[in-house]
Amino acid sequence: MRASLLLEDGTHVVGQAHGERGERVAELVFNTAMTGYEEVLSDPSYAGQFVLFTTSHIGNTGVTGFDSESRAFCAEGFICRDFSECVDNYRAVSNLAELLKASGRFALSGVDTRYLAQRVRLAGCMKAILSTEDFDPDSLMRKLKSASDISSQDLVLKTRSFSFQNARERSAFVGGNNAQANRHGQASHRFKIVAVDCGIKRGILDSLEELGLDLHIVAPDASLEDIAAIRPDGLFISNGPGCPKQLAASTQILTIIQTFAARLPTFGICLGHQLIALAFDGDTQKLEFGHHAVNHPVVSTCELADMPAGVVMMTSQNHNYHVVEKSVREQFEITHRHMNDGTVAGLRHKRLPIFSVQFHPECTPGPHDAHALFSVFVKMLEEASNASAH
Repeated sequence: MRASLLLEDGTHVVGQAHGERGERVAELVFNTAMTGYEEVLSDPSYAGQFVLFTTSHIGNTGVTGFDSESRAFCAEGFICRDFSECVDNYRAVSNLAELLKASGRFALSGVDTRYLAQRVRLAGCMKAILSTEDFDPDSLMRKLKSASDISSQDLVLKTRSFSFQNARERSAFVGGNNAQANRHGQASHRFKIVAVDCGIKRGILDSLEELGLDLHIVAPDASLEDIAAIRPDGLFISNGPGCPKQLAASTQILTIIQTFAARLPTFGICLGHQLIALAFDGDTQKLEFGHHAVNHPVVSTCELADMPAGVVMMTSQNHNYHVVEKSVREQFEITHRHMNDGTVAGLRHKRLPIFSVQFHPECTPGPHDAHALFSVFVKMLEEASNASAH
């Protein structure tokens, strides 16, 4: 079976199709990670996107279920150079082709991924159409032009049903065999946290619950009364797909942040980082081609989590938007900076216990350099608890 891919700039390639038949329109982003495709494809932040993998082989480690970041295949599809249906991994329970079919998705292989990545680098993020039915560039372009842009879509609402709500739920999803997830249920709860689910990853849930935090998951349009009734000790704003301004316009997420971050220790990751900036009169803009991989260098610009300024960390990132630095200087201190392009990678409020990062310290997939930053949130919670006790 063949498939055809057309980009917004007219680039057209044809290759081998895998999975179901069909036709989908999405935004094309490239990911330079060498491993971790199962985590990438099940990450809700990739909703509405085709993932162009620049690594040579995809599929050779199969699908384990244990490594899934959500209940579903969240990316719209993917493109790779070589697609392997031969699995060499004792942990695998199926192959990638079977996952594609079960998810109603399809992929394209046998194309020049370096060329396609260069097109995205030059032209920026573009809409694309992937089809197993239509190979006419003119016909594909008409369909592409009539499709809505990803920034106008309510992707968070679509993906919230994919998220795991706690570690026990994840353990049930993988058959109850995940020892790490089972351990989380035995941890003593020190603090009660309201986690606003904008498309939360399993790795973030695991990392927070490892610290003994009692998570109460709510939607970005939850009522202030329902959140207050939980009597939380802290607030967490999760990662997720799409444009932060679109989510801010369609829900009351900014009101939630403004109301509770004024008195509760607050932590945000990725989309959560952007939403915190918006809630305090900051601005966000779309990057030319985004940050998508596990090899992005970030440098700390102040002392944080017992780490001095100037520490360089390799980080996992997945976002198309960034916080505009000049818009947050009055209220926030920059804690981390992306070394490739200088964009803001971390914020700390100058007066309130609010901290956020643009990257993923839970490191699934990716390096563990930044995992200690979760302790910043715990330290804020402890300091708030000690202050209230006195």
